[in-house]
Amino acid sequence: MPRSLTDNERAVLAHVVEDADAWWNHANTITKVNADEALAAKVAKWQASYDAASNKVRANRVVDGQTVPAVLV
Repeated sequence: MPRSLTDNERAVLAHVVEDADAWWNHANTITKVNADEALAAKVAKWQASYDAASNKVRANRVVDGQTVPAVLV
């Protein structure tokens, strides 16, 4: 069973993926990927964007009156 995400990890992931927990669980099923390294890379990549968006997760962001597209990555 994978470790639990921190609050910050979950929030940053939720900024770019639809379901942070599903992404994390999936990352832990791929044997060729180190899930902790993948998580650290994704959080590092998107932390500034999350902070600049006033800490809004994907479900709470709207751009020009439209929901953000399903894939940002």
